[in-house]
Amino acid sequence: MPLYEYRCQDCGKTYQDLLPLEERDQGNKCPFCGSRAAVRLNSTFSVGDKEETSYSSCPSCNTGVSSCSTGMCGLN
Repeated sequence: MPLYEYRCQDCGKTYQDLLPLEERDQGNKCPFCGSRAAVRLNSTFSVGDKEETSYSSCPSCNTGVSSCSTGMCGLN
């Protein structure tokens, strides 16, 4: 089952939910406030093979190099 990320429209908190594909947009319940007003967010990960890894999810440098100087890639 895929892991989806949501942001609650009522309390503004972000959370993840493990749901079947066919249930991803059915208004799941916010674990913080109980509201069903959530928006599914786009994923920020990338998939590569064993030999090649993409680091393009860094919000600061977005360079795709394995030696990010910002420290936000978790590579330092």
